[in-house]
Amino acid sequence: MLIGNFTTTTGVETTRQRLLSLAVIVCLTAGFGVIVLNVSYWYGRLATVPLFDDCGYFLDGAARHREFLQHGLSSIPSCYMRAHPHSPFSTYMAFFSYLIFGLKMVAPYALNTVLVFVLLFFVNSQMRGVSLIRKLLVFGFALSIPFTTYLISEFRPDLACALFITIGEILGLEQKWTGASFKRRFGIGALFGIAMLTKPTVFPQTGFFFCATLGLAVIIERLTEPQSFRLWPAVRSTFTAVLAFILISLPHFYMTFGYLVGYIKEGLVSQHDIWALHGTIWDHIRYYLDGIGGTLMLGHHLYLLPLLIGGSLLILIRAPNEKPRVLRVCALLILLGISYLGPTLNPVKTQFFGANFFCMLTLLGTLSFRHISDWLSEHRDFEKLGVLFAALGIAPALPGNLTYAVLIMTAAYFFASMRNDTRTKDIRYGIVGAVLLAAYCVPWFRQELRTHFLNRWELAAWIAGTVLVLELYEFLYARRKPVEWLALVSICALGLLVHRGQERLGFRDSPELLARAQTNRVLYANLKARTQRAEAPARAVFFTAVGSINAVTISLLYYEDNLPPPDVMTTDIKGVPDEVAYFLDRADVVVASEADNPEIYNLLPNGQFQTELLEYIRGDSRFVETARIDTFNHKAYILFDKKTKGPSGRPGFKPKAKDK
Repeated sequence: MLIGNFTTTTGVETTRQRLLSLAVIVCLTAGFGVIVLNVSYWYGRLATVPLFDDCGYFLDGAARHREFLQHGLSSIPSCYMRAHPHSPFSTYMAFFSYLIFGLKMVAPYALNTVLVFVLLFFVNSQMRGVSLIRKLLVFGFALSIPFTTYLISEFRPDLACALFITIGEILGLEQKWTGASFKRRFGIGALFGIAMLTKPTVFPQTGFFFCATLGLAVIIERLTEPQSFRLWPAVRSTFTAVLAFILISLPHFYMTFGYLVGYIKEGLVSQHDIWALHGTIWDHIRYYLDGIGGTLMLGHHLYLLPLLIGGSLLILIRAPNEKPRVLRVCALLILLGISYLGPTLNPVKTQFFGANFFCMLTLLGTLSFRHISDWLSEHRDFEKLGVLFAALGIAPALPGNLTYAVLIMTAAYFFASMRNDTRTKDIRYGIVGAVLLAAYCVPWFRQELRTHFLNRWELAAWIAGTVLVLELYEFLYARRKPVEWLALVSICALGLLVHRGQERLGFRDSPELLARAQTNRVLYANLKARTQRAEAPARAVFFTAVGSINAVTISLLYYEDNLPPPDVMTTDIKGVPDEVAYFLDRADVVVASEADNPEIYNLLPNGQFQTELLEYIRGDSRFVETARIDTFNHKAYILFDKKTKGPSGRPGFKPKAKDK
C-alpha cells in the first residue's frame, strides 16, 4: 500500500470480504450513475442535442453499430481498417453501449459508469484488510469530488486516459520492480498502452509519463537499497512493461501516426489563435486551480485535497523506517507537479487538458484521506472524528458559499457535541437554525440557492437529514451498537444526493433548449424528406457553419431511424472561403444560416461570414431557396435545393468583412 497503513490490519481479506467489497462498489457505482445521469437529463448534456466533442464519438460508434448489425462480427476489424477511429476507446465504448442499451443518447453516458467502477475498484485495492466501514467512508469521499462526476457526464477520452495513466503511475511506484511478478510488470505496461489507445492524440504526454514512472522507480530503488542495487537488473525488470506498452499501442500508431501528428499540429499551431487563452500570466497559472478548469473539475476540493496529501506525507515523515514510502510519495508529487505545469505552460486551454492533474490530485487525496482517518483512529479514541471527516469531505461538493456555511455548522456541531453540559443540544440546534434562517432571509444566500439548488427546501432537507443521522450515530455509539456503518453510509448518501459536480448547460424545459430540440427535429425532417424520396434523392448535404445543431447531430438521427445518413460536408472552423466552391459543386442540399443564429458558433472564424455566404448562395443560379427553419431568436437556417448540376462559373467566395 503506497500511502502507508498504520492500522493493525494485516492487509489480507477473505473471499467473503472481497465479494462484499465488490458488491458495495457495484451498488455505489450504479447509484452514483443514476444520480449523475438524472442531473444531466435535466441540466446537463442529456438535456439538449448531442454536443461536441461527445457527438463525434457517438457518430463513429453509431456507424460501426449499423455495420455490425448488417454484416456481423467481420465488420468490426474491417471497419477499423477502413476508417481508423480518432479514439479507439471512446468509439468502441459508444459502440458497445449501443449494443447493450440500444441506439439512445443516454447509452454512452450510462456505460461511462464503468470508469467510476474502475476508480473505486482501484481505491479498494489500496485498502486491503481495511474494515468495510472505513471503505464506505473513503468511497463516499471519492464520489463527492467533481472530477468523479465528469467521468460519467462527459463522453470524451481525456478523463479515461488520465485515469489509466494515474493508476499506472501509482502502481508503478508502489513497490520496487526488481523481483516483481511478470503479471504485475506486464499489467502496468498494459495500463499505459490502454491510455495510448484511449486518447492517441496526446501520445507524447502518455509516453513521457510512462518513461518518467519507470525512471523514478529505478531511482527510488537506488536510493532505498544502495548496497544491493544493480543498475542493469533494475532496468531489465522494466522491459516486460515496455513490451506490453508496445504490443498494445504500436499497431494503431503504425496505421495512424501521420494523421495524429497532423492533428496535433493543427490544434496547437494552425488553430492556436482560436483555442489559446488570451490573458495574463496569472490567468494561465490559476486556470487549473481556481480558474475555469479547476472550478469545474475540483470545486472546493482544490483546497481540501492538498491538505490531505500534505497531512499524510507529514505522518509518513514522522513515522520511523518509512523512507521508501516517503520517496515514493515524493515521486508521485513530482509527477503531479509535471501534470500541472504541462497544460499550464501550454497557451491552449480547456479543462480537459488538465485531466492528469485533476485525476492524480483526486486519487492521491482520496488515499491520503483514508490514511489520515486510519491514523486518527489508531492514535485517538475519538470514533466521531471519522464522521467529522465524512462531513468535511462531502461539504465541498456543495456549491459556492454554501460550502463554508456547512463547514462552519459541522465544525461547531462537533465542538458542541464534545461538551458535557446541559446546553449542548441548544448550541447544536441553534447553529442549525441560524443556517436555515440565513437560507431564507439573507439575500446572497437566497441567490446561491436560486443559482445552484432546485429550491430552499432542498437545503433544509439536507441539513435536517444530516442532524438526524448524527443524532442516530451518537445514540448508537453511546450504546456501542455494531451498526455505526449505517450512519456513515447515510451521511455519504446524503452528500451524493445534493452533489452538483457537473456543469449546468440549462434547464431541459427552458424555452431555449426546447426550441433547439424542435429546430433539430424540423431540420432533420426536411433533410430526411429530400434524401429518402423515391426520385432523385439528395445524396450530399453541405452545412455552411458549425454549431450546436450540425452535420453530426443530424447524422445521428438517421442512425436512430436505422437509415444511412447522406454524405454530410461542413467547412473547417478556421474559415470558409477556399472550401465553399468545392462543397457547392458537390452538394445537392445546402443548409445555410442567417447571422446571429444562436445555434451556430458565431465566435469561430467560419461563423463570422454567414451573412455574405448566404447572399453568395442566393446568387448562385444552381440553387433555389426551399425552406426556412426558425431558431429560438427567430434567426433561421435556410435550406437550398440544387436544381441544375455543373460548375457555377462564378468567382470564388471572398468575404469582404466579418459580421458584427
